[in-house]
Amino acid sequence: PGIPVECTPDLLTVWDFLCTFSRPLSLEPVSLDDFAAALIDRPIDSASSPPLYLAEAHLALLRLLLGDASSDEWWWSTLETEQTETEESRGKGAVEYSKKRR
Repeated sequence: PGIPVECTPDLLTVWDFLCTFSRPLSLEPVSLDDFAAALIDRPIDSASSPPLYLAEAHLALLRLLLGDASSDEWWWSTLETEQTETEESRGKGAVEYSKKRR
């Protein structure tokens, strides 16, 4: 079992993005075949780690987001709703709000 055909456009988009921005992300560009192989890698057991390239790509993207102060302007705004603002103004934190939603 490989990559489903309907996922091919997404596969190519992500691979192209990672190759295009490999230098700013401090990633080694990989071939399309190697990238696809990393995506279909099946761990032998639950203690197995994900393929190294995928872990490095995720960490690089997280570092970029966390290091970008301008991301604060849009990231939290996607989580803010009238209800969360009301809860926050009443002194209830996000943890209490998430418990209530369950």
